[in-house]
Amino acid sequence: MPSAQGTLPRFSSHIWLTLGLFIVMVMTFVFYVRAEKQVDRANELRQQSFRLAEELRQSSDDLTRMVRTYIVTGDPRYKTHYQEILDIRDGRRARPANYDNSIYWDLVLTDDRRPRATGEAVPLMTLLRRAGVSDEEFAKLQEAKVKSDALTRTEIAAMTLIETGTHARPAQREQAILMLHDAAYHRAKAGIMTPIGEFEKMLDQRTLKDVQAAQDQAIQVRSAFGLMLLLLVALVRSVHRRQKKILGGSVLDVYTAIAELGRSPLPRPAGAEGSVLDRLADTQERLHQLDQERIDSVREQFRLNRALRLLSDCNLVLFSAQSEAQLLSDVCRLIVETGGYQMVWVGFSEQDEARSVRPVAQFGEHADEYLSNIRVSWDEALPIGRGPTGTAVRTGTTQIIQHFQTNPRMAPWRTYGNQSGFRSSIALPLNVSHTTLGALTLYAADRDFFKPQEVVLLEELARNLGFGIETLRTRDQREAAEAASRAKSMFLANMSHELRTPMNAILGMTSLALREASSPRQQDRLAKIGQASRHLLQVINDILDLSKIEADRLVLERTPFALRDVVGDLLSLIGKQAEDKGLQLRVDMAEPLRQMHFEGDPLRLGQILLNLVGNAIKFTEHGSVTIAIRCLEDTPTHARLHIAVTDTGIGITAEEQSRLFKAFEQADGSMTRKYGGTGLGLAISKRLAQLMNGSLGVDSEPGSGSTFWLILPLDKRQTVGTPDMGCGLDAELRLRTEYAGARVLLVEDEPVTREIAHELLEQAGLRVDMATDGAEAVEMTSLHIYALILMDMQMPRLNGLDATRAIRRQPGHGATPIIAMTANAFDEDRQRCLEAGMNDHLAKPVEPSALYAAVLRWLSAAKP
Repeated sequence: MPSAQGTLPRFSSHIWLTLGLFIVMVMTFVFYVRAEKQVDRANELRQQSFRLAEELRQSSDDLTRMVRTYIVTGDPRYKTHYQEILDIRDGRRARPANYDNSIYWDLVLTDDRRPRATGEAVPLMTLLRRAGVSDEEFAKLQEAKVKSDALTRTEIAAMTLIETGTHARPAQREQAILMLHDAAYHRAKAGIMTPIGEFEKMLDQRTLKDVQAAQDQAIQVRSAFGLMLLLLVALVRSVHRRQKKILGGSVLDVYTAIAELGRSPLPRPAGAEGSVLDRLADTQERLHQLDQERIDSVREQFRLNRALRLLSDCNLVLFSAQSEAQLLSDVCRLIVETGGYQMVWVGFSEQDEARSVRPVAQFGEHADEYLSNIRVSWDEALPIGRGPTGTAVRTGTTQIIQHFQTNPRMAPWRTYGNQSGFRSSIALPLNVSHTTLGALTLYAADRDFFKPQEVVLLEELARNLGFGIETLRTRDQREAAEAASRAKSMFLANMSHELRTPMNAILGMTSLALREASSPRQQDRLAKIGQASRHLLQVINDILDLSKIEADRLVLERTPFALRDVVGDLLSLIGKQAEDKGLQLRVDMAEPLRQMHFEGDPLRLGQILLNLVGNAIKFTEHGSVTIAIRCLEDTPTHARLHIAVTDTGIGITAEEQSRLFKAFEQADGSMTRKYGGTGLGLAISKRLAQLMNGSLGVDSEPGSGSTFWLILPLDKRQTVGTPDMGCGLDAELRLRTEYAGARVLLVEDEPVTREIAHELLEQAGLRVDMATDGAEAVEMTSLHIYALILMDMQMPRLNGLDATRAIRRQPGHGATPIIAMTANAFDEDRQRCLEAGMNDHLAKPVEPSALYAAVLRWLSAAKP
C-alpha cells in the first residue's frame, strides 16, 4: 500500500487541477453572465429603436394635429405646441422624460402642463444613431425626417396664411384647411410613413438575428459551465479521498490529535506512514525532547547568569580595591558566594628550585585545610607540576578537569580532593604585562560542571583580574615615582636655597667691600672674588636648571617682549668680554625684525643666546662673533626665526659635534683645562629650545669657526610695553634723588643677608625698617605705612607667603608693593609669590643693580 508521503505529490497535483478547474468555471460563469447581458442588451436596443422610430411617426402625426387645430380654432397654444414639437425633435429644446410615450401631447392639451420633468436636449436622429442602427436603416429614417421637414414648410405656410391681417378672412381659412387636407398633403404624409415602415421591417430582421445569436452563445456557455461543474465535483471527491490518506484519518481525528499534542502519547494509524497523524506522533516525541532540552537550557542559563553577575561584581571590586591583597581576597570571596563554586584559590609562580606555585588568596569550605596539605609546582618534570594549575602557569592557557576522581593528572591531589568533595576544576592563567604571573583555580562539586560559555566568562574574569593586579602595581609604582619626584623637587628647592643663601652673602659682602675699597689692589682682588662667585653661581644655576628640566618641572613663561630688547640686554651683559679679548661683536638684524614684538619667555631666550655667544667669545682668540637674525616665515600672527651665532674660532670636528649637546660633556676633554666650563650650557640650551618647540644645532669645521643656529617659532604681538627697568648707577642715583627718605620694610631672618640688603638700601637714601620673621612684619605693618616691602619666603614663626596674605588684609596695604627677595628661585616659587599677593620676585643672590632697578620700578609704579 503506498504511503501517505508518496500520495502527497499526486494530492498536490489534484489540488492544483481542482483549483485550475474552479478558475476556469469562474471565467466560464463570467462569460455566461456576459452572454445573458448581451441578450438583454440586444433586446433593449431593439425596443429602443422601435420606440424612437415610433416617436418620429408620432411627432409627424402630432404636428399635423397641432397645425390643423390651430387653423380651425386660431388658438395660439396649438401653434406653440407645434413649435415645441419641432424643437424637441431637432434638439433645440430639452427632451422630457418618457417622451416616447404616444399620449404625451394628449396629456399636455388637457391643462397645458407638462406631466414629466424635462431631460437632455438631444436631436431625435442622434438618439437613433446611439441606438446602434445600421447605416442603411439610418438612411431610411433620414429620408423620413427630410420629408417630414418638407411637410412642415407646408404647415407653416398654412399657419402664415390665416395670420395675415388683423382677422383671418373665411376664404383664407378655407384655403389653409384645404392645404392641410388635400391629396398632396396626404401623399406627403404617406411619403414620411413609407421609409419609417421600411426601417421598422429592416430593424426587426436585424435585431431578431442579433438576439438569436446572443441566445445561442449563452446556451453554449451554460452547457460548458454545467459540464465543468460535474468535473469539479469529481475532482473534489478525489481530493477528499487523497486528503484523508495524507492526514491519516478524518479532519476530526487530526483536530483531536492536535488538541492532545503535548499531553499524552498519540497512537500511530496503521498503514498511514508519513501521514499528518504519523508526523504529529513524531512531533509529540520531539516536543518531549525539546522540553527536556529546555529544562537543561534553563539550568545552563541560570549558571551563565550567575557567572555574569559574578563577572559584574568582580569588575566593581576591581574599581574599588585599594590594594592587591584586598583585591584577591574580595574576588575569591565573590567567586564562592556569588558564583556558587565550592572553593577557589590564587597562586603566584615562584622562581625557587622547585618552581613552586605559592597560594596568596583563597576562599571556600576546606580551602585552608586543602591548601595546607598539597604542594603545586609549574615544573613539567615533576608530577605536581603537571596538574591544571601548574600547566596553566607554564603554558598560559586554560586547563579544565571535568572528572577530578578519574583524571590521571589529578593523582597527587586526589585523596585530599575527595575529602573536600571536589568533582571538577578549572585553572585560569593570570597574565600581567604579557607575562603569566600565576593562576586562578576553581573547584566544583559536580562532574562536567564547566561548560564552554561559562569558561569564556571565567577567562574574561581572569583577564580582568590580571588587569586589576597590573593596574594596582602600576599605581603603586607611579605613586612611588611621584613620591620620589616630590622628594627630588624638595631636595632641589632646599639645595637651591642653601646654596644661594651663602652665595648671596659672598656676593653682597663683596659688592659692599668693593664700594668702600680705595686701593686698586683691593678693588682688583674683590673684583676677582666677585667674578669667581658669579661663575660658581652660574654653575649652580646650570645644575639646577638641568635638574628641573629632567624632572619636567621647568615652566616657560608667556610674556610680551621685543627682540631688540633681548639682544640689547645680551650685548650689555657680554659686550665687555668681547671688548677685553679684542673681538668684534656684530648684530645683523633687519629693521622690520627690530620693530616686531612677540610673546614667549624672553628670559629663557636670552639664556640660550647668552650661552651661545659666551661660548663663541670663549673659543675665539681673534676675529669676530656675529649674531645674525632673519625671519624664515612671517604671517600676521606667527613668525619662525633663524638665529645664527657665527665665530672665527677653533671649530669643532664631526666626532666632537656628536657629544656637544650631552650634559657634562665638551668637545674635547683638554678644553676643560684650557677654557673651563661644565659642559652643561649647550645641553640646557638644546632642552630649552625643544621646550619652546624649536631646534638647536651647529655647523662647523676644525679651523674654520663655528655657526650655532637656533630655529624658533614665536607668536606675534601688536605692541609691547617696555617699562624703564632702571639699572646700575642710574637706578641708584634716581632713588637717592627722587625717593630719598622713603620708608621701606626689610623682612629677612638671615642676619648676613639682612645686613647686606639694609646697607645697600640705606646707601640709596632709603629709610629702612627691619623684621626678622613674618609675624614681626605683620605687627610692624599694622603700626606703620610703608612705601615698599622686601619679603623673604622661608622664615620662622610665619613664612613670607602667609605674612603677605595677612598684610594685604590690613587697611592701607592693599596696594603696597611687596617684592619677594628669596633663595627660592624656581618658577613655581615665583608663581606662589604672585598668587600670595606679591608684586615681583628677586632670586638670591641679588645683584645691587637688580635690587635698585626693582625698587625703583615699583616705587615709580606706586607713585600717585
